[in-house]
Amino acid sequence: MVGLIARMREAYVNITYGGYESIPAEEYYAEFLQERDRKPLKEFVAKFAAGLEDRERWTMGIKPTILAVGSSLHSKIYHGYRDIDLRVYPEQAMQRTRQIAEIKEALASKGYKYTFEEAVAYTEDTIMVPLESRMVVDIIFGCEEMVPSADDAIEKELKSQALGCPFSILYGEWLF
Repeated sequence: MVGLIARMREAYVNITYGGYESIPAEEYYAEFLQERDRKPLKEFVAKFAAGLEDRERWTMGIKPTILAVGSSLHSKIYHGYRDIDLRVYPEQAMQRTRQIAEIKEALASKGYKYTFEEAVAYTEDTIMVPLESRMVVDIIFGCEEMVPSADDAIEKELKSQALGCPFSILYGEWLF
């Protein structure tokens, strides 16, 4: 019975979202997140993006595009998620170490507590931010020394749709 339910949920996602294409942000919040996580995540994304944009105006910060990726986008199939994975891409390519530093500063400027874990074995560098709903946001980073621009990253994400890797743009120029 569980297999049938999982297949039905997967069919729902395929039909509704065109076979794992980019999922609109409002659909992601409404359909893929538990109710208790919607408002805290929306508030986090808005404050976090503002922190990055403030830094962009005054220092060399990031004009961000923020994508939701990972298990929270499979929640229709897997009956839930343990965390919410975000990726942050700058307007122009930048060094990963600089991006991590800018993100840490932006989080601190908005009063967020976080922990940073360096990549070990098959994991990636991750900044973990607990939300008031007790859900943890994981800001994950690739292994490349240079972080691609948002345009390049989204094009790559769209090409990876054939691998069944949905994503949702929660903030950025692609929304406008």
